[in-house]
Amino acid sequence: MRTLRRLLAIVLAIIVIVFGVMFSLQNQTLVTVDLLLPQVFQQTTAFWVLASFAAGVLLSLVVFSLLFLQAQQRNVRLNLKVNALRRQLAKLEADARGS
Repeated sequence: MRTLRRLLAIVLAIIVIVFGVMFSLQNQTLVTVDLLLPQVFQQTTAFWVLASFAAGVLLSLVVFSLLFLQAQQRNVRLNLKVNALRRQLAKLEADARGS
């Protein structure tokens, strides 16, 4: 199973690379992007599209990592509460048996 998963990942990576190369070869037109800075950047259309895509991927990784960490913290807090309630329940059950 691990080998199959690795093989699928390699095939997917090769497909993405091939499509990226084909995309960049098809989009060689130079485009000027003015970002309100004194410099004017001039690159190919493929560069700007792929750079925007990469920036979106990185931004989403950061956002979802923060959301994941927040969910983990909440999970830890809830587990602490559950453990405290279990100890309290065990103590109450022990007191009820002893009475």
